[in-house]
Amino acid sequence: MKRIRIGAQVALALGLHQGASFYIGGNAVEAQYAPSAVFDHYAVAADHSDGAAAGAAMLALGGNAADAAVAAMLALGVVHPASSGLGGGGYALVYDAKSGQVAAIDFRETAPASAYPEMFVNAPHAADLGPLSAASEYGGKAVAIPGEPAGLALVHTRFGRLDRGIVTAPALHLAEDGFIVSDHLAMLSEIFGPQLTRDEDSAQWFPDGATALVSGAKLRRLELAETLRRFAARADRDFYRGPIAKALLRRINAAGGKVTLADFRGYAARVRPPVQSAHFNYRWVSAPPPSAGGVILLQTIGLLEHWLNPGQPVRDDVLVHGFIEAFKGPFWDRQRFIGDPDFVNVPIDQLLSPRRTAFRAARFHPLLAQSSADYAAPIVGYRDPLARTPEGDGTANVCVVDSQGNAVAMTSTVNLPFGARIGARGVLLNNEMDDFSVPTQAQRQTETGANTSNNAEGLSPSVQPRKQQPGGAQLSAQQAAAKRAAEPAQIDNLPRPGQRPLSTLAPTLVFDAQGLALCIGASSGGTRIVSAVAQVALKTLVGGVDPRLAVSAARIHHQGPGDDLVRTELLQPLSPDVEASLVARGHRIDPINYAAAVQLVRVVHQRGETQLVAVTDPRKPAAPAGR
Repeated sequence: MKRIRIGAQVALALGLHQGASFYIGGNAVEAQYAPSAVFDHYAVAADHSDGAAAGAAMLALGGNAADAAVAAMLALGVVHPASSGLGGGGYALVYDAKSGQVAAIDFRETAPASAYPEMFVNAPHAADLGPLSAASEYGGKAVAIPGEPAGLALVHTRFGRLDRGIVTAPALHLAEDGFIVSDHLAMLSEIFGPQLTRDEDSAQWFPDGATALVSGAKLRRLELAETLRRFAARADRDFYRGPIAKALLRRINAAGGKVTLADFRGYAARVRPPVQSAHFNYRWVSAPPPSAGGVILLQTIGLLEHWLNPGQPVRDDVLVHGFIEAFKGPFWDRQRFIGDPDFVNVPIDQLLSPRRTAFRAARFHPLLAQSSADYAAPIVGYRDPLARTPEGDGTANVCVVDSQGNAVAMTSTVNLPFGARIGARGVLLNNEMDDFSVPTQAQRQTETGANTSNNAEGLSPSVQPRKQQPGGAQLSAQQAAAKRAAEPAQIDNLPRPGQRPLSTLAPTLVFDAQGLALCIGASSGGTRIVSAVAQVALKTLVGGVDPRLAVSAARIHHQGPGDDLVRTELLQPLSPDVEASLVARGHRIDPINYAAAVQLVRVVHQRGETQLVAVTDPRKPAAPAGR
């Protein structure tokens, strides 16, 4: 089918009504339509047009959704180095239409063996080196062991159909022949260029004397091209056991880190069961811990199911107020009960229980803003760590639906923009260690008399460090296990060898009685990723809003305890009437530049035919691709 833009008649035919009751912010005439297209056979939505085109090329060659998602993410790592790449990590949901099963792939980064809970306490902050230059943000100590090479290799090997060389080819072409620098990449390079030019690898991006990339110019990444050739030939082996691993660990250690080849060899992507629950007559499936995104999403939608009647009109201010209140409890839980399931017992069943949702729903007031503490819901047997945890902004996302109905939602990140801003062999490394917590000042003063530092977003940690024996000796593994068994459980997001830091990435698949209804995810938003996914998904599916409007419309964000502020967008602001209504309810408004960028594919079944509405976010402009 020839690609077409959605017009009013097409939207009407698809049942995508404009001005639906759940629409937030302004009106349909004023709203900016998101880039979108309708396809009959397959669709790819990504946060860069080159990524979407790479995925669509795989589908045109007879590949499936897994092939397309891997090709798209590899391409995104070339053209969006501020957001993702082989030096990062993330999550994927892979849906097999024939079996009806969804697998969650966890390729989150891990801490090296040298990590310990207090490694960033009193660490020097090199402010003279530019923004985000604390030890957990910039340089070798900030780097966790990358997971994307293993994750992409696992997704392709287990679920893909095409030869790996074919899947790698679009990214290799972009790296070797060059790509056009986007406005988004050029803007971020102005901020971080002075740091990037200090690194021998990324300094090659800049012409002599330049400290910023020029939008519209062509950029070639020849070292990355050679690395991609190795991926095509040997999958992830050279990344974790061969010359690429050795080059990366040399660079990390030269920049102040402490990693070994054993750290790289020990990395493995995990296949985990996704989190899922039923609300509004849909089955919602999302990323499991160590991402908190899926749990927050399901909890939020569950609360809104109590508060909203989709059969009745809902004023904009009423809906926005509902979203704000619905985020408070789940983010309270994020700080207390979610961590790496390989290290802690995450109480998923309790967190998603209908009784717990009903308890919180009963505390809602339609006319008053409640404190996040009003939605506190302790879980018996779990210690309250009184904590907050961090999240970064450098993220990429891709959603794919193929002609057989298979789907992949994949989100990957290097954490903060350009990660740790060091690299080798064309691979820019993450600064995912900043997503771990740092012991709070009160805890440090009580136990060691030391002070503490916060992460890049000014957030304090999630748990107390383990008690030490007299003389400073750590408890043995056997003693620690016995101690944990005798005490209340405690979610631990402090740096420890092999542990994966908490995240809020939220790749999501939603199903109705006819099958897959929505493939959705978000990028470049940190903790705002899951709140953006929740708002767009609910408006699209339950409110019946044209997905272009749902993606483009104003969004809000609230991340629970702490400042209890409602973040609103300067780029796409709420209407004055809605904002005034929120203030009257007692909400405190704090404008930010923009929320996360959402990408989605809406699956529409009508008269025995299926159409795929692919939409990308104008906050990070890109064009979807498909047939």
